[in-house]
Amino acid sequence: VYDIQEEKFNFYKEVILTDDIDTLIADSVYYSLKTEEATFSSHVTLKNESMQINAKSGWLNKSNGDATLQGEVQIHHLIDGAKLFSDHYRIDGEKNTSISYGNALIEIPRKQDTLYLMGDTLHYSEYNDIAIFTAGPMAAFHSKEITGKCDSLSYKKSQKEMNLFFLPAIWINEFLLTADTITVKLEPGDFVKEIDLNKNAFISSKLNNQQFNQIKGEEMNAHFLRNKISNIE
Repeated sequence: VYDIQEEKFNFYKEVILTDDIDTLIADSVYYSLKTEEATFSSHVTLKNESMQINAKSGWLNKSNGDATLQGEVQIHHLIDGAKLFSDHYRIDGEKNTSISYGNALIEIPRKQDTLYLMGDTLHYSEYNDIAIFTAGPMAAFHSKEITGKCDSLSYKKSQKEMNLFFLPAIWINEFLLTADTITVKLEPGDFVKEIDLNKNAFISSKLNNQQFNQIKGEEMNAHFLRNKISNIE
């Protein structure tokens, strides 16, 4: 259905809209030629060469790239395989940033493992080809070898570096590591390279049910070899 005065299309039932870059699939789509805005609902799929997005409903401004998606949002980055899940997702096209909230989770595949980042809210931004994920409050992460939690964290994807803030704690093998802030540096493969404990550093390991090894210091650097602590400075 086309409204001549409003210059608006109303599409219904298994709608597929395509241009040179994107394809939009939904049960219903309302598109304005004046504003280049589209509102869509039910069984939504938005895809291009780099990603595929699924949601229950949403809104998109084609002119500036702004978008809002709701309901079981799933975003699959086709180039690197990363996946994002949340209840709500909002994109700022001009700033090249996004925010996800409500059961937010990112899966980042590695060679033989997957890194999971979780938080009440997840922010994503790109600056000078550096992709940064920020999670919080109540942030957490885990993979096969390492688990951590804190109030908030940031992950620089290309640099493979994670920074944990406000009461961070990390468990790796038999060790518990805490400090005011923690920086985790990862190897190109699936291994931890170094963990830097900044201010009020503490490392503990359990010997048996009654005994623990404990190390305290202002700052400490734990170096790893194949996810095993090799030395502490």
